[in-house]
Amino acid sequence: MSGTVGNVPSLPVEDRGDGSYDIGVLWDPAVSPQPGIVVTQPGRSPVTLGPAGETPAPKFGCPTWLCVVLAVLVIVALLWIVLR
Repeated sequence: MSGTVGNVPSLPVEDRGDGSYDIGVLWDPAVSPQPGIVVTQPGRSPVTLGPAGETPAPKFGCPTWLCVVLAVLVIVALLWIVLR
């Protein structure tokens, strides 16, 4: 286990007994926007973890409302072509 940029694990990992774990992290907000750690396991890719309950970073791509509008426009255009 290691810290992300601007973060250093400060306490050993504690098993809470409910399937979750707790670890102390020294966080420098001037370097990193949020605390985080990187968990590494043999044979697996590293996983970056942040505070519980954080909203995931926005994904790039088509916003849902735009995809719906485009789909409706395509359907209307196809119907107009077929029924013309």
